[in-house]
Amino acid sequence: MEDKVFGTLSFRFGWTKKEQIRFFDKLYDVRIRTSSLKDELPTEIQQNSYLSFEAEKNTICEKAKILIGNFIDVNKEQISEQLGIQAIENLATLLTPYEVLFFKNGKYAILFQTKWSESDMCILCDGANLKVDEGYILEFEY
Repeated sequence: MEDKVFGTLSFRFGWTKKEQIRFFDKLYDVRIRTSSLKDELPTEIQQNSYLSFEAEKNTICEKAKILIGNFIDVNKEQISEQLGIQAIENLATLLTPYEVLFFKNGKYAILFQTKWSESDMCILCDGANLKVDEGYILEFEY
């Protein structure tokens, strides 16, 4: 399917495509996905959210690194215990971004696999507001 904003998309649990983002000074291949059913096209709100992400992704990723660092610092004892290590030295080795999910409400989330938990970690973006936590915070987004 060809979308005027997202470009060429295929359906896999939402309309998807691959793209690269830079995080922790490294390029990652991530899935761009809309929260849509197969018979639903990406909405104008999702398209605008994607355009905002594209324009601001470097700034968002820089802010997110600080928030992730704070999250890990607050939870370092638990994370270190789950990893079986004494100290956390390099955040980039603990997280891998794999998806940017665009919700119908205009918010979007950058999802990360973590080495310390089966739960994903995510950055939920609502305009200029960013929230970092485990994946459960996406439960009520649509």
